[in-house]
Amino acid sequence: HLRALVCENTLISEYDTHASALRKLHMIEIAENYISFKSKEESSNFYYCLGVMEFKVAHKRLTSIAYLEKALQRCNSLSFTANIQYQLGYVKSTTHKYRDMAKNDLQAALDIWETLNDCEDQIAMTHDHLGYILMDSESTYSSSREHLTKAMHMRKSFVESNPTEMNLSAYSTTCDNLGYLFYKSGEKIDKSRELLEEALSIREKLYES
Repeated sequence: HLRALVCENTLISEYDTHASALRKLHMIEIAENYISFKSKEESSNFYYCLGVMEFKVAHKRLTSIAYLEKALQRCNSLSFTANIQYQLGYVKSTTHKYRDMAKNDLQAALDIWETLNDCEDQIAMTHDHLGYILMDSESTYSSSREHLTKAMHMRKSFVESNPTEMNLSAYSTTCDNLGYLFYKSGEKIDKSRELLEEALSIREKLYES
């Protein structure tokens, strides 16, 4: 029953208070030591879902990382491995201790997705977040620009072919990131302003709709 609650994302309901959600997660953290799994795949999925939940609901980054690493150790699927690696990189990027290591997980996810079919959204997403992380250091500005430029071109094409709210929001995020990189590095200031204004325009329209 507990496995199903976690894997089907029904443990926490929209009516739970924050305190109630935290109590439920604490219960799972204790019970997790006694749960048996039928296969590595089942346990990998359980720890992935729990890791995501710990981050999104409780904002417990280190706990999330620990569960996601358990999921990665038990994973036998290439596609799912990429999902776990990306999530690990994303959570690590929100910490001080592991932020620099986040790029390794994100690159690992990108390398896998580039070998698979129909993963364009994931590839663009990873290019964007890798570029965002690499913006931290002046020594990696060039790599950051490469990743963000790839993400921008991909996401712009997604908008042109299918201008959904999700595609527009993702494209505005990349415009924002690349525009800020140009501003931060002191290069292409005019281009920086153009990209930031485009990101703002898209977000204003999304807010008004």
